[in-house]
Amino acid sequence: MENRTPHRLRLLGAFGLFAPDGTRLQITSRKGIALLALIALARSGERSRAWLQAQLWGGRDPDQARASLRRELSNLRLAINGAGEPPLLSADSVKVRLDLDRIDVDVRELHTDVTNVRTPALADPGELLEGLDLPGEDGFEDWLREQRQHVRTLIDHVHVQAWERVALSDTPVSAQSAQAPATSGLANGFAPSSRKPSVGVIGFSTRSSAPDDIALATAFTDEIGDALSRFSTLFVVLAGPRVERPLDHGPLCRELGVRYLLEGSVQRESGTIRIQVRLTDGVVREQIWTQHFDTALHALFDVQAEIAATVAQQIDSSVEIAERTRAAAQPVTTADAYHLYWRANALFRQWERAPMEEAIALAGQVLVLEPNNAWASALAAFCHSITFAFGWADDPAATRAAALAHYEHCLRYGDDDPFVLGYAAGTLVGIGGDIDIADQLIERALEIHPASGASLFWGGWVDIARAKPARAITRFEQALRMNPRSAVRPQALTGIGLGLLACGEVARARTALREAVQYLPHAPVTLAALVVAFTLNGEEQEAAPYAIRLRALGGTRSIDAIIRDPRMRAVLDTALDRYARPQADKASLHTTPRISGESSR
Repeated sequence: MENRTPHRLRLLGAFGLFAPDGTRLQITSRKGIALLALIALARSGERSRAWLQAQLWGGRDPDQARASLRRELSNLRLAINGAGEPPLLSADSVKVRLDLDRIDVDVRELHTDVTNVRTPALADPGELLEGLDLPGEDGFEDWLREQRQHVRTLIDHVHVQAWERVALSDTPVSAQSAQAPATSGLANGFAPSSRKPSVGVIGFSTRSSAPDDIALATAFTDEIGDALSRFSTLFVVLAGPRVERPLDHGPLCRELGVRYLLEGSVQRESGTIRIQVRLTDGVVREQIWTQHFDTALHALFDVQAEIAATVAQQIDSSVEIAERTRAAAQPVTTADAYHLYWRANALFRQWERAPMEEAIALAGQVLVLEPNNAWASALAAFCHSITFAFGWADDPAATRAAALAHYEHCLRYGDDDPFVLGYAAGTLVGIGGDIDIADQLIERALEIHPASGASLFWGGWVDIARAKPARAITRFEQALRMNPRSAVRPQALTGIGLGLLACGEVARARTALREAVQYLPHAPVTLAALVVAFTLNGEEQEAAPYAIRLRALGGTRSIDAIIRDPRMRAVLDTALDRYARPQADKASLHTTPRISGESSR
C-alpha cells in the first residue's frame, strides 16, 4: 500500500529535509540547499534552469553555470528521490520541478488557511535559511533578502488572517471567538497590530484544457503573486486555482481571511495573448478595478514581468483608495487602530488646516493603541511637516520638533518598509531637513522594492528639492507609466512641471501644470509653479488669478523647501507683488477640493 505521509522540508531556522518516516536526508552542499529552497518556494514548485543558473552561478561562464547546475541536481536527486517511487525532484532540458503534493514546506504553510498552520511554524520559527549566505552570488542574496522579509511579514500576519476571518464573517464575533485558533488571540477581543489590507490571489483561468495554456495561466498567476508580495502595504494570500465558476466572493473571502480577491483569465487567440485581471471587494461584492493586456505570444516572456509589476502597482493603489474611501465614509465608533489610520490617511489629503489637524489627532490615537505602529508615526511626521511648511502652526518650532520626533520613531520601527521610508523622506522635504538623508531613504526604499511607484514618486520630490530636475522628471514619469490612473497623478504632474521649468522647457511645464491645478486648485506648490510658467511664457494676465490665490494662502512661505531655484523665486516674487491686491476675491479660496479618498501615496 502506498505511503501517503509526506516528506517535510524545514526552511525556517536550521535547514532540514525529512523522509516520511522522520529520517533526516543528508544535504550538505550550501548550493544544494539554496537550490532546493529556490524551487520549493516557487509558486508552482517549478523553476527554469536559466533562472536557477542566474541566481546561483550568475558570475560564471554560461557553460560552467550549466555544468554546475547539472552536478547539484544530480546530487540532490540521489539524496532525496527514493528507489521505486516517483521522483520527488525531476528535471528536463528547460525546467526543474519539486512535487509539492508529496512534501510539506514550512514556509508554504504560512500561505495557507491559518487554521492549518502548525504551531511550531509560529513559535520562534527562526530566520529563513538561517546561517546560509552565498557571497558573490548577488542574484541569490537579493532573492534571499526579499524572501526573508516576506516570511517575517507572513508570520506577523497569521494573527491578522484570523482577525480578518472574524471581521468578514456573518457569524457574531462571540461565536467566532470560541471557534478561533489558539494563535489568533481573538478570545480576548484583541485586534492585532500592524494589520494591512488583505488580498487573496486566485489562480487565473483559461478556456482551454491544453497543458501549455494551463501552464501559461499558472505562470502568470505566480508572476502577479510574486509582484504583489513585494508590496509592504499588502497582506497577500495565495488561494490557488478554483474549479467553481463564477466565484462566490463573500464565502471565499471569509475562507481565506481576506477582504479583496484578485482573479483573472489568460486567453490565447492565434498569436495573441489577452490577460484579463479583476479586483473585487468580497465583503460588498463590488468590482473595484479591472484591466486587460494584449501582447504577442512570442513577446510574452519579455513583457510578462513588466505586466505583472504594472498590475501589482495598480492593485496596491486601488486597494489603498478603497480603504481610505471606506474609512472616510464610516464614523469613528470604536477604538479600531486600522480604521483610525485609514481615516487619518484620507483626511490629510484634503490639504486644509482643519482636516490636517484631525489627521494628526487620529494618528496619535493609533499610536496610543499601537505604540510601535510605524505607519501611524510616519503619517503623523508628514502631517506635522505640512502643517509647518504651510504656515498653519501656532508654534512652528514645536510643530517641526514633533515632525522630527515622529520621523525618528517611524524609522525605529519601519526602516525596512518602503511605505514608511517614503513618508519619512517627504517629512524631511517639508521641514527643510537634510535632503541628502532624504535621498538615502529613497535609495533604501528602491533597493528593497525597485518597482515601487510610490518610492519613485517620493524620490521625484526629493530630487526637486536637491535641484536634480532631470532625474525628478524621469522618476515621476516612470511612476505614472506604472500606474497611468494614479491618484497622485496631479502631484506628480506638479513635480514634472517644476522639473521642466528648471530645465527651461516652459511650454511643456505649462501644459503639465494646467492639468495638475484642475485637481489641486489650492496646493501652494502647484499654484506657484503655474505662476512661474505663465510669467516666463509672457502670459502675465493668465498668471494673475493664481498669484492672487497663492498670496491669500500665505505666499511663498509654504514652498520654501521645494522651490529653491533663485530664478524661479525671483519670477514668483515679482508676480506676487504685481498681481496680489487687497481687494482680491477671496471667495474662490473656499472651493471644496476633490474627494479626500482619491489621493494615493
